[in-house]
Amino acid sequence: MAFKSPTEKSGQLKSPSTFDKPVLRYDRNGIILKQIRIFTDTFAITSATQTFDISAAGFTSVKSVSVEAEGNTSTANNVPMALVKNWTTSSLTVNFVQGNSTAVSILGVNVLGVQFLQSFAGYKCHIICVGQ
Repeated sequence: MAFKSPTEKSGQLKSPSTFDKPVLRYDRNGIILKQIRIFTDTFAITSATQTFDISAAGFTSVKSVSVEAEGNTSTANNVPMALVKNWTTSSLTVNFVQGNSTAVSILGVNVLGVQFLQSFAGYKCHIICVGQ
């Protein structure tokens, strides 16, 4: 006998809400009693400052945003880093930076800085937005 998930009955899929418990979400004020929405996608990085469309989620408010840059490189200065610039309920703007090998001396200590991403070939970013 084949295993059937709790949402499957006689080959017919039931609504997941029939079986799934609601996910509880909290912020600094306590529990959020409204249903949450999660937007997640992967995009190619095409510029040092890029705006992404998140309107498909239909947010009325965005509680948190997470962006991770991905790049296949073995050179530390080429590792992309994502910095969230701002967001609305329909878009997210991110700055992408990388290491800068030009050292700056601060109080006699050489410090490496960052610069806007110079090359975008093959770089991607993974986005997760949580809201209502």
